[in-house]
Amino acid sequence: MKRFGQERVIRTRPTGTGEMILPSHRKYDESRKQPYTALMDRLGQVLSRDHALLITCGYGFGDEHINALIFSVLDNRRTSNVIALRFGELSLEDPLVKWSKERINFMVLGGNAGVIGGRWGTWRLLNPVDDQTHSFMDIAFDSDASKPDSTGAGLEEGRSGKVRLVDFNWFCKFLNTMERKSEDKL
Repeated sequence: MKRFGQERVIRTRPTGTGEMILPSHRKYDESRKQPYTALMDRLGQVLSRDHALLITCGYGFGDEHINALIFSVLDNRRTSNVIALRFGELSLEDPLVKWSKERINFMVLGGNAGVIGGRWGTWRLLNPVDDQTHSFMDIAFDSDASKPDSTGAGLEEGRSGKVRLVDFNWFCKFLNTMERKSEDKL
């Protein structure tokens, strides 16, 4: 499997049940069969809706068929959006970053940086995490959360850190915070 200049070889025994297309000379033909064509058609239909949003977590953008579909929709439907949560560090040389800089409706978030609206930047909080914001921000952002003293020392340390949402476990914790408490339910 090749992903952004890195090569990994994964070897397992085929199961023969057809749930996965294994790399071979038949991959193109096999990817044109059911259920794959139906799934690709469905993805295209959903992404083509006005204001559609796709959040990916764990997809490495290594499949050219899926990428072609996603980028085609993003290029033709400006109201469709994709947010790619990329585990690990991002760099300006990363193809995912380059693709995102070309499309304002393709946001890429990495632990150290991101591309939002076609603009690259590293993470820096406007205000340090404090007692009022820690319950939410400690899930989304890993900072040292040091409080500045009366002289302002420690202010910059409390603003730096990494986004945690790119890690599937932290992303799930974030989604769980959106669940209504039983007393809030109607």
